[in-house]
Amino acid sequence: MPKTPSVTRRTQVERSAATVTRLLESTVDAIVELGYDGATTREICERAGVSQGGLFRHFPTRLGLVAAAVEYVYEEQLERLRMLLDNTPADTGREGALAQMRVVRDVIRMPRYMVFLEVMLAGRTEPELVAALHPLIARQNEDLCAAARKNPVFARLSDESQQVMKDIAQTRWHSRSSGAQHFPNLTSTRSSSRR
Repeated sequence: MPKTPSVTRRTQVERSAATVTRLLESTVDAIVELGYDGATTREICERAGVSQGGLFRHFPTRLGLVAAAVEYVYEEQLERLRMLLDNTPADTGREGALAQMRVVRDVIRMPRYMVFLEVMLAGRTEPELVAALHPLIARQNEDLCAAARKNPVFARLSDESQQVMKDIAQTRWHSRSSGAQHFPNLTSTRSSSRR
């Protein structure tokens, strides 16, 4: 009698992890495509193929889901940034430093990074959202400084100069992140609502 191939069943932990990943990916996709307000739990559940009850078993609130999705993207982008910086020549000259800065710029310009920007923008009117993301934002500052220290030009600066450079970069990033080039849908929505 021929043997039937055995089917390996996934454990509950594996199924749960797969569901969480689908929910996070669906949340990221919904925010990128529809914006923060358009990423409703119903929309996210439809994309993930999960019931709303299933969503709330893993994430008690939409806020918790969104915060987890932002952290998910952040971890993904930080790993990509570290990998790219590790593979960029540690040339102490101007060209090596510029190459590393281009790597950082390219990571920040990736479409998935818009989730972070979109949610931060929504946080202007939702203090609970900002509070939920505060630990991640604080960690981001430290992680980005650690990554920047791999840049030989940045690493040679004093701690005070590094802090000044970080403050300038954050100020520039925050001022640019609310611009039309990063939120074309937001700009077109605002323009059409004024008519």
